[in-house]
Amino acid sequence: MFIARFGVAGALAPLLPIALGGCWKLETADLPIAALDFTPGVGGPEDWRVTPISIGLECPDGEDVRFHLVHPAEADPTTTSLPVAIVFHGGAFDFVIAPNASDPVDGTHYAEPSRLELAFPVQQSFAVLGMYPSIPDTIDDGTLASALTSRGVALLLPGNCWGDLWHNSRGIVQNDTTQDFFFRDGRTAAEWAFRMTADPVFRAGIGVEFPFSPDVDHIYLVGLAEGARAVSEVLTVDVDRDGDADLHPTAIVLDNANDDLTPTFANPALYGNRISGLLRIFPDGSASTSTGSLSTAPLPPRVAYLYSTSNPTIPPDAHGAALAALAGHPGASIRAVDSAAPILLDGADPALTDEVVDWLTSDL
Repeated sequence: MFIARFGVAGALAPLLPIALGGCWKLETADLPIAALDFTPGVGGPEDWRVTPISIGLECPDGEDVRFHLVHPAEADPTTTSLPVAIVFHGGAFDFVIAPNASDPVDGTHYAEPSRLELAFPVQQSFAVLGMYPSIPDTIDDGTLASALTSRGVALLLPGNCWGDLWHNSRGIVQNDTTQDFFFRDGRTAAEWAFRMTADPVFRAGIGVEFPFSPDVDHIYLVGLAEGARAVSEVLTVDVDRDGDADLHPTAIVLDNANDDLTPTFANPALYGNRISGLLRIFPDGSASTSTGSLSTAPLPPRVAYLYSTSNPTIPPDAHGAALAALAGHPGASIRAVDSAAPILLDGADPALTDEVVDWLTSDL
């Protein structure tokens, strides 16, 4: 069992070589499209690479979303088998206040910078890796990525350019396209991330190649802030509708999940603008938000649930349903941390991150 502690966030990590004057916003043409050395500011294993992959899902700006793999440079898919942590970035919530059907990402956004363009998930992925400045509401510095890779765990970082809390999947759990004028596909991305890791046939079917062979008995899911919702969404995937979950990770970690959204809906005076965006993602309203939450999901053998007790962006009651669901789970580790940090496993206490990663990989 790990012990929760909290420290002051470290200095901002070094910029990517392509960064321009420290500015967070980059044009699409400036984004890295080739493999790069893995060089987190906090240090990491030598001779690891970051390889971008395209999966054929389109962002609202018309660009194809990119995922990123972190792996040893000399890995060989025929001889190298590696455990994999799928790490879902935070910040994936946005909508255009008054969208234009001819250009649905143009206009005033709820979030700044925009979360509805390819640039956002690429930059967020590199922030999680400690290779790019993070946005203030996530505060990543590469501590988690360094801890995982230093233990020989490869990383897959899915990208979310749909601002949908990783919940929507066209034709399955669809957003309100009459308001958005585009399809959101965050849950599709989360589901595909797991499937491409666990199933070589699925991987080949979407034209993706890994530079190593994933160890399918050791697939971990880690969700940071809004990315925590991606973890529970993956747990609820039931494509054949037989009542049994389709996807089975080895262990999961949720870091500062706003798991129960009903307290947000219950306070329109405080969260009115946010509720307007949530209704784009959950057109059926507050009651429908339990679908895809941890409190209603089938749980894997091991679950770590960490949360800040004084995070100003998450209602205090948001954790109650998840904690109740975990109360009788023999493989649950729950930690409440007296902190306002948006993420506890990056930019927080590196000792806590080490303890959580030791717990996560204890089966290796």
